Amino acid sequence: MDRKSFCLALAMVWSVLGSLDPAGAQVLDPKKIRFSSYARGLMSADGLREASDSLGKAVMPGYALTDMGLHILPHSQVEIHAQLRVRSEYGGFWGSGLTLDLRQFWIRGLVNQKVRYQVGDLDYRLSPFTYYNHEEWILAMPSLLNSPTLGMVEYDLFQNNNHTRRQQGVVVEMGGVVDPLDLTLNASLFTTRVAASDFGGTPDRLLSGGRLRWKVGSLLHGKVNFVQLYDVARTAAQPYLIHHPVLSTEWGLNPSPAQGRRWSVDAEAGLTRMGWNKADPANPNVVDRPVLTDGFGWLRWESPLGSRNNGRSSWKGAVQAWYTGSDYRSAAAQTKRINATRSPMAFKRFESMNVLRPMGLNDLYRDASLYQTQVMAGLMEYDPGYGNALPYGLATPNRQALAINLRRDEDSSAFWASSWDLQVLTDVKGQGVNNRRLFVLADWRNDWRMHRLFQGSRPWIITAGLRWEQTQRPDAEGDAIQSEVNLRNRQISLQSRWELSSSWSAFAEWQFYQSLGHDYYAVRNAYSEVVDYARTDLDRSEQWVGAGLRYTMSDRFEAQVSTQQFIWRSGSPALQARYPWNTSQLMLIMKL
Repeated sequence: MDRKSFCLALAMVWSVLGSLDPAGAQVLDPKKIRFSSYARGLMSADGLREASDSLGKAVMPGYALTDMGLHILPHSQVEIHAQLRVRSEYGGFWGSGLTLDLRQFWIRGLVNQKVRYQVGDLDYRLSPFTYYNHEEWILAMPSLLNSPTLGMVEYDLFQNNNHTRRQQGVVVEMGGVVDPLDLTLNASLFTTRVAASDFGGTPDRLLSGGRLRWKVGSLLHGKVNFVQLYDVARTAAQPYLIHHPVLSTEWGLNPSPAQGRRWSVDAEAGLTRMGWNKADPANPNVVDRPVLTDGFGWLRWESPLGSRNNGRSSWKGAVQAWYTGSDYRSAAAQTKRINATRSPMAFKRFESMNVLRPMGLNDLYRDASLYQTQVMAGLMEYDPGYGNALPYGLATPNRQALAINLRRDEDSSAFWASSWDLQVLTDVKGQGVNNRRLFVLADWRNDWRMHRLFQGSRPWIITAGLRWEQTQRPDAEGDAIQSEVNLRNRQISLQSRWELSSSWSAFAEWQFYQSLGHDYYAVRNAYSEVVDYARTDLDRSEQWVGAGLRYTMSDRFEAQVSTQQFIWRSGSPALQARYPWNTSQLMLIMKL
């Protein structure tokens, strides 16, 4: 943040405080001022294990940062929050490597104990098909070695585990109860600014919508979701303005053990429309763009399985089915976390070739520049090797699917816990061909509590996981292109964690990932129209092995030292390379 921006932000805070009661501001009770902080330090040593040319093969990056949050409660129904980030790169002496940013700013409160509001930074979500921040398939398997650095990236980019998206705007919520019907209603409305006009070629782009939630007693519940991405007219000299509404309804039936029903069912269905309207409808020189209109539907049933002990079953099962049309578009749900068009920051080019190095898993765990934060219209590019069946999560268009999940409830007294997932999907329409692709996703994870077997006093847990993704499509006569497809992605993980004391624990991990085969993907223009189909060939493997030691003190302090060996290899005709490196890290995280 430059000096002008910082002074402007400081003036905003001062103006808000100045608008409050002067007497109250002068004698503000210390109990109405609360501080929060998050601090971390990271030092790593990365070294390439290649005996070749003159490009640098070792680097030791490191930094320390502190997020200082100030919470002011000038009134019992008003809270003001501002967070300032101070970051210092190791080696930046005398302030030359120091950066200062206003990281967060919002005001929230109540009006007459009935209406809640928040202005400024917002974390918001609706349903997985309308407004949602889907987790990437490739990063869904936990890693003891790399999850802490991935958590840093997600913290910095406000990509929380509850799948919200960070936007800036205003949200208003209100609710009430209709006593005779035992009906609870809750409504929320929001407007956020996605892109600001440059008074030239970029119009103001807003994202607005809301939700109406209802609940009847303790059994029935439902929601109506609406979100719209749109450009504001006359804010730029553009021939087209996007108009993209999405509408859905949800309903569900909760379990009722008193009535002998322990299963639940949930469903959602909706419609989408995506089009670019003429900024000047009377202009005959501007051609009309096609409008994409389609629908989607989803159904899930879940229930305990088998006999019950002490009123509960150790196993649960779920079945879900969904359909998304080929022209289904939902920008706030289909914007990906990973931007496949970007290149990593570390060791950017291959040493023996003057070409950019493609991103690898090691980069995705550490490099925040590879991630997308702004909502994008249309479908972003994706890497089929890092998730081909559901690159946009449940919001992936052109899919019809059936999924089965089995899991054994977490019970610390049991020797093992397990979960199984199987998803079978097909295209709704063939892409450039008559026949359709078949996708199979399988996911297995098992935990063994070895201390139960050996009667140990400290937890020792071994975890194994296997994930498999298969894409197939046979050739068919009359297809416009050679349509045979066969792509396999698989991930194998073995982890072990020993608790040495109440504060110290040791861990070790080995993971392997491979992508092998080929597929065809659609090439679209700026208006989401398919203009071509391109083939991608993959022969890529990645693996890492390492160990570490971790120290924790409640949930306030965490320290970790680890070392690992990472190998990235590509054997495809377009790129044959091998990239091994070693990484050692020292990490400290403190919260207040």
